[in-house]
Amino acid sequence: VVREGKVKPGDAIAASGFGAGLTWGAAIFRWGIDN
Repeated sequence: VVREGKVKPGDAIAASGFGAGLTWGAAIFRWGIDN
């Protein structure tokens, strides 16, 4: 996705994951380097 140019610096990215035993995690972060 990044190599295809679909994600640009400054975009908000949401990621989530689910596992066994009802474990889960999620994060929202801003893509790129802040100069």
